[in-house]
Amino acid sequence: MADVRLDFVKPEIPDLVKLHIYESDTQLGVFNPIEEVTAIGTYPNYISYYTTELAGDESHWFAIEWEDSKGAMFGISQAVQGNVQTVVGEVVSRALLRDPIFNEMIVTQEALAVIETYFKTDPLSVDFSTVTYSELSGLTLLTMVRSYIFTSVSQSSEDYTAGLVSQKSSSGTRKDLDALLAQANAFLGTNFSVVMVMEEIEIAGGTAGEVTVDQTRLLVEFP
Repeated sequence: MADVRLDFVKPEIPDLVKLHIYESDTQLGVFNPIEEVTAIGTYPNYISYYTTELAGDESHWFAIEWEDSKGAMFGISQAVQGNVQTVVGEVVSRALLRDPIFNEMIVTQEALAVIETYFKTDPLSVDFSTVTYSELSGLTLLTMVRSYIFTSVSQSSEDYTAGLVSQKSSSGTRKDLDALLAQANAFLGTNFSVVMVMEEIEIAGGTAGEVTVDQTRLLVEFP
């Protein structure tokens, strides 16, 4: 037997009670059940990884399937090779490490969208070994920017007056999303600029010119 850690995206399905784990010696082979996990947490805080001790070999392929309290099954997931790091898992871990205020479910959703947009393919199928360190940093920053948009940042303030002295104190967190986005684009090489040239517009068939206004001297000039 071998120990294999499986990382996966937490489902947004209420009333789940069980996680089924399947194993196959090949990616396209027949997947056989090897373990049923009941300690999966509760909605919406289900587990996002699990280490099985019942794997036949760590190089085999594994898939999972969720089950609810009524016995309904939600389909077997895409197969992943044992102990292979995923791009989605790495980006989510990096984002949560940089700012623990994030909701892991929100970060995961945005990481999937960012990776899909950048690689133009299924984010769960991206080979981790082909992604550079710069790309990982860029994808993490883009994921953080999108996550901040959907994450409320708490702020508090306090005012008081003592005699003739008025004081105001405040605390909060403000994120420079433009700076994060610019740095992400720099890492990913996705910066671009556009120069637009507007065509000359004829006024009154070319018989009239432009009307200019100089507000500093309250002048209006007509050709």
